[in-house]
Amino acid sequence: MNTRDAITRGAVLSAVAMLAMTGACGRTNHKSGTADQASPNNHTTASNGKTNTRGTPGARSGPGRLGPRHGLSNGPGHGPGNEQPTATASSLPKLGTFPAASQQDMATLSNGMNRFALALYGRLAKQHGNLFFSPWSISMALAMTHLGARGKTAAEMESTLHLPKAHADQAFGTLFKDLTGPAAKAVTLDMANRLFPQVGYGLEAAFTKAVARYYGSTSQPVNYGNTEAAVAAINGWVKKQTKGRIPHLLSANNVSADTRLVLVNTIFFKGLWQKRFLKAATSKGPFFQSPSRSVQVDMMHGTIEARHGQSRGFATLELPYRGGCLAMVVVLIFLRQVR
Repeated sequence: MNTRDAITRGAVLSAVAMLAMTGACGRTNHKSGTADQASPNNHTTASNGKTNTRGTPGARSGPGRLGPRHGLSNGPGHGPGNEQPTATASSLPKLGTFPAASQQDMATLSNGMNRFALALYGRLAKQHGNLFFSPWSISMALAMTHLGARGKTAAEMESTLHLPKAHADQAFGTLFKDLTGPAAKAVTLDMANRLFPQVGYGLEAAFTKAVARYYGSTSQPVNYGNTEAAVAAINGWVKKQTKGRIPHLLSANNVSADTRLVLVNTIFFKGLWQKRFLKAATSKGPFFQSPSRSVQVDMMHGTIEARHGQSRGFATLELPYRGGCLAMVVVLIFLRQVR
């Protein structure tokens, strides 16, 4: 069906975009974050027995909407998916060998991560300005932390993250493999995890073995007594994993001599649209930041076959990337009706 059939003429729209895994990838249909052509990072810092989580945005994505001419805008430029990827193969960390998780565990994990992502978005969206974050990164970093948690702490994390009651790590590992498996080779999707413990700080062998097996995480000890050197080591690794997109994830005031472990997750994604938008069809159009305020941005225009839906107050559109395994899902919010 043509996308223009799903959009009400005269509606002022705002949008949320997510990177989604389609049925062509594997067994789940999981929304993995607001990522396209970006490299968001998240780190979890354990210090003095407390755990603090920060999400640091990478390259920011511009606003998106379907306008009166049914063109998709992604802010300045011609949008993700029209540029040639730097590579066509995904980078898969060396995960261990383990049985694939059951369909039930995969469905529970996928649904739980979507619930966590929407709840987190509801809070972060209260901030002013554009928002770019990766719930997948945050969930994975906290899932690795959960591996070392026990008792009340573990129960609270399971409740907040909506983790399966059992086999959560096996499900994460299976999803990790699905996302970076053969079906996703048509795009560049590089993900990596690393532990940065304090030099001489003993991590239990069972913990390091498990994070390596299910999350492909390696360990790089640093000396947090020298905060600048420790931060430089972490930032250097992040910069390399994100192909220079994020050179400074942390600053010296993010850690202290009391820090004992920092867990970092990185993502780099780049892919072509399954049906590319023509550069010549790009033109300026209004993007509504509020019902009464708009700015002029570059908008892509085209007629495509796409999955879409519409309900009261919003519409959805799925734009597949090359290979059909991953797609951008745009949620268009009707701010008001105009005459």
